[in-house]
Amino acid sequence: MKTCICLRCDQHFCYRWQTKDDGTKSLISDPCNHHHGKFRWDKTQVSEKNKKKKTWTCCGQRYYRSPPCTTVKHHVTDLNTKFDDSSQRYVATGQTTIRTRDIVALDCEMLFTVDGLQLGRVTVLNSRGKKLFDECVLYPEEDIIDYCTQYSGLTDADILFATYTFEEVRDYVLSIISEDTIVVGHSVENDLKVLKIAHSKVVDTSVLYPNDNPRHKTALRTLTEKHLGRTIQAGANGHDSTEDALAALDLAILHINNTLPW
Repeated sequence: MKTCICLRCDQHFCYRWQTKDDGTKSLISDPCNHHHGKFRWDKTQVSEKNKKKKTWTCCGQRYYRSPPCTTVKHHVTDLNTKFDDSSQRYVATGQTTIRTRDIVALDCEMLFTVDGLQLGRVTVLNSRGKKLFDECVLYPEEDIIDYCTQYSGLTDADILFATYTFEEVRDYVLSIISEDTIVVGHSVENDLKVLKIAHSKVVDTSVLYPNDNPRHKTALRTLTEKHLGRTIQAGANGHDSTEDALAALDLAILHINNTLPW
């Protein structure tokens, strides 16, 4: 068994499967105790040395030595074990095809499987914000660790009843995006990474609208509210890749209109 390190709690673990009486397999691993939020500098809490303290956004506890506030059934990893699987190799965008567009907006939602963080849904819009492609990816139920619904918006119904495999989804995206296509997105390197596509012509709104702290990126939700005056990612059901792709596209267009001398 391959031992991995959990992305959430930093514990070493390995996945094991148990065969049920009906012949199906169920995943076994120890529960994961962790903080599901991020840390921030809390201006309201100051140490004896007059320094701001780090706190967790999920529970408000101090960053250091605070007990985990969340427990989930399984650990997760970003270590992909399918080194010999052709679907895990990067593919470079190629020549123009009949479906190719000059400019597209791209956004992906991810989920955790036994092979790490994987593509769950991909949305591609044209330059006018109309859908060119919007599909979820089919995975075997026993391979799925966490749908990450609070962030991805994905549910078991989305994935288990999906029509296309990862390879089929990526092939279609590659038919839309050629080496000359400009891909617009927010932190778009993460979307290309999970698609395992190598592409160089991108417009990244996290770069167009840089954070005051160069070590951080401003959230798409924050930029959309500030510059477009609309709210996204507000519901309890997680993100929507169509909504996020359109927000990135509109932010890019706004930046271009405000920057270039027409």
